[in-house]
Amino acid sequence: MNRALERNLLRGGAIWNLINGMVTILGYATWIKTSGIGALSSGLSSDINFDGSLIDSVYTIAVGYGILQLIIGVFNIIVVRRLRIIKYRKG
Repeated sequence: MNRALERNLLRGGAIWNLINGMVTILGYATWIKTSGIGALSSGLSSDINFDGSLIDSVYTIAVGYGILQLIIGVFNIIVVRRLRIIKYRKG
C-alpha cells in the first residue's frame, strides 16, 4: 500500500509545526518581553497597573507553546520516518 500522500501531509505538518514553534519563540516571545519592558520603563505601568511578573508569565506561556510546537514537529518527523520503514502486509 502506497503511503506517499500520508507521508507528504505529515511532512508538511512537521515543517509547519517547526516553523510555527521557531517564530513563536524567537519572534513573538521576544516581542512580548521587549514591549513589556518598554511599557514598564515608559511609565504606562501606573496607568495599566501591571508589573514584571505579568510579563514573565505571558512570556513563559508563549515560550511553552513554542516548545510544544517544536516537540510536535519532531514527533511528526519521527512518524514520517517510521512510515517508510514499516511494511504493511495484506491479511
